[in-house]
Amino acid sequence: MKISVLTTSYNYEKYIPETIKSVLGQTFADFEYIIFDDGSTDSSLQIIKEYEKKDSRIKLYTHENNINKGLIETMKIAIKKCNGEYIIFVESDDVLEPNYIEEKLKILDKHPDSAIIFNKIEPFGNEQRVVNCQKYLKNSTAIFSNGAFKYTELLKTNIIPTFSCVMVKKDVIENIKFEFELAKCFDWYLWNYIIQNYKVVYLDKALTKFRMHQESMSCKPTKISSYTSLLKLSKRKYQNNIPYKMFESYKNMTRIEKALRPLVRIIDEYIYNILYENKTINIITES
Repeated sequence: MKISVLTTSYNYEKYIPETIKSVLGQTFADFEYIIFDDGSTDSSLQIIKEYEKKDSRIKLYTHENNINKGLIETMKIAIKKCNGEYIIFVESDDVLEPNYIEEKLKILDKHPDSAIIFNKIEPFGNEQRVVNCQKYLKNSTAIFSNGAFKYTELLKTNIIPTFSCVMVKKDVIENIKFEFELAKCFDWYLWNYIIQNYKVVYLDKALTKFRMHQESMSCKPTKISSYTSLLKLSKRKYQNNIPYKMFESYKNMTRIEKALRPLVRIIDEYIYNILYENKTINIITES
């Protein structure tokens, strides 16, 4: 089997039926669908079990005793359950267009050495969040629209807004050390590593509907200091470098970080530019 679709589930009983239906309704049908529930306390698990009975492509997994281990640990285990050469991620509150897999496979035929293929998204749901997301998408798309951009841009913003627009080669992602503490920025951590080391293709088609709602993990507060963990991916060789030591010394100032946030961002950019001034990233764009 070439394709595994993967959803990690946690307490999204009102959204996950639509997510599952969008996966099962794909025009390309030859895939396995791994759903790993991370200790849901609502009716999510029962809903998934009902779909599992109806469609043999669904394989449901849980942690022992149905405990909650969090996104990062769950994702690490779930990826190992996938048998496909490529993994398509679908968050349990998002929706795929019916031709999602079909379109991604066309790109894979054209670029068989691609490590990751991500696509344009369409935000929907909460109106104010949709407006904010569209501004973010406009800015992030502009970064890579010319096919190449400075690596420092990738450190300042996550150009891949959701797991649900990504198809990635399994042996690439399972070899990444999941040395990251913050679940909210975990995808940023993964893509940061892959984009700077492998062939990346962007598909300019809105194949993913990205749900905007207040329960979303992306709405939860984030400590500025957590973003600095992204740099652990590629700057171990800089550990004796003075800018790096400066970076490490201020990143844990959590009690006063809100007041210092503007200054922290300025210092972030200064350090990034010193360490990665000449590094560029290439992305292939298809439509």
